[in-house]
Amino acid sequence: MIWTIITTAFFWTTSMRLFYKPEISEWAVFGFSGKGFSGDFWFPIVVIIYSIILFYLEGRGRARGVFYVMLLIWHFALLFGTSISSIDSGSTITFGAWGINMAVVWLTIPFLFFFALTVWYVVKERSVIEHIETRQWNQINLKQTMWVIALVPVSYFFFCLGSGFNLLIKVAITINVIQWIMIAKALTGSSKIMSNYQ
Repeated sequence: MIWTIITTAFFWTTSMRLFYKPEISEWAVFGFSGKGFSGDFWFPIVVIIYSIILFYLEGRGRARGVFYVMLLIWHFALLFGTSISSIDSGSTITFGAWGINMAVVWLTIPFLFFFALTVWYVVKERSVIEHIETRQWNQINLKQTMWVIALVPVSYFFFCLGSGFNLLIKVAITINVIQWIMIAKALTGSSKIMSNYQ
């Protein structure tokens, strides 16, 4: 699940900037864009909801088939989006907080690799599905949940103190990334999510 968490974390940090610091929440991805509550502000939120459902279904027994479908759709969407964007030679991806600016075409290689890995993972796991540990529908990792809640005011504090993309804002965004990892671990009800195939 590591790669899935990484690729969805962008939408979590974007959503947090939207609510906590709308003046620096400008973003654009795969033809969608927004700043604050203007433009396609709903898109990152929809992706977050999709991701939360995906993480929750990861270990839920009979619903695992739905998890496989959602996982494949997500990684195919990433590959398709970057492939289409790569047609335009001027398409770039920018992470303003970290000063990263690169051509989208460079993302097609890892996205192709991880889509193929996802297909392999699903096929392999389907062959041994009866041996996979499943969890109860009400089972979540309470420790991780408490940490997620505890980090909310900390993140907000740094966003309030920071401006632009200075160090304080970077600290706030880093806290949001940590939060997202904890959300994924809490929803699966597992403390070992980082040891899964991807």
